[in-house]
Amino acid sequence: MTLCEDDNNDGYYLPHHAVIKESSETTKCRVVFDASTKSSTGISLNDTLLTGPTIQETLWQQILRFRSHPFVITTDIEKMYRQIWVHSDDRKFQKILWYHEGEVRTFVLNIVTFGVKCAPFLAVRTLHQLAVDEESRFPKVAMLLRRDFYVDDFLSGADTLEDIMRIRDEMIKLLNRGGFVIRKWSSNHPSALDNIDKNIFDLDCGIQGNPIKKTLGIIWDSQRDVFSYSANPDASASTKRKLLSQIAKIFDPLGLLGPLTPYAKTLIQECWKANIT
Repeated sequence: MTLCEDDNNDGYYLPHHAVIKESSETTKCRVVFDASTKSSTGISLNDTLLTGPTIQETLWQQILRFRSHPFVITTDIEKMYRQIWVHSDDRKFQKILWYHEGEVRTFVLNIVTFGVKCAPFLAVRTLHQLAVDEESRFPKVAMLLRRDFYVDDFLSGADTLEDIMRIRDEMIKLLNRGGFVIRKWSSNHPSALDNIDKNIFDLDCGIQGNPIKKTLGIIWDSQRDVFSYSANPDASASTKRKLLSQIAKIFDPLGLLGPLTPYAKTLIQECWKANIT
């Protein structure tokens, strides 16, 4: 962000707050910006923006293709939104108030920002443009950049270990051309992570240490190469509200838990019949 030396109140101010996510391995404290807050005109920034079309494949397509490869690899882009510039003419619509030298001052955010309606489209479209620009240098991984990324998560694979290592090295180089750094590497074959050039990326968490990680919202054990699901029932006094909360947390885009979820929903039905609060 940049200090706004001459703030003439033209533009839009983004309210913001911190969100703590203890399960995150890299960024436990994230800043969330609320572009849906109404301004003095009664209109928010998101009211005036278009969402943009969906230009990436669906979640279940990504996961099904990921399971079809003998050798797979996953990674994500570090702070993806923050690597993408917003045009200088549009930055006045991303103002925030922040303390500077003991007083509240106005800053403008220079990059694509969480909470703005069009941010996901802009981020994905930027990756696709990078693939177009670098296709002549990296024809194979340019295609994978368009196909195997779901926002900032990369899930890809190949039939041989040599191919997966070639994809890994070329994807690092391709994304580096756009100023993107990828981290938290994980694979179902340990050799796929050997000899990663530390000069290409310098991160505290370059390689995933724990074999169990979340991949597109699903828990994947890279060591056993299986998907798993976990539930954390509340041991305190149970209510219908808490039970509904637990059921709502079940994320199953492939429908693998289809035979089990009716039991939870039946339990809710029985609670209503028994007038349990």
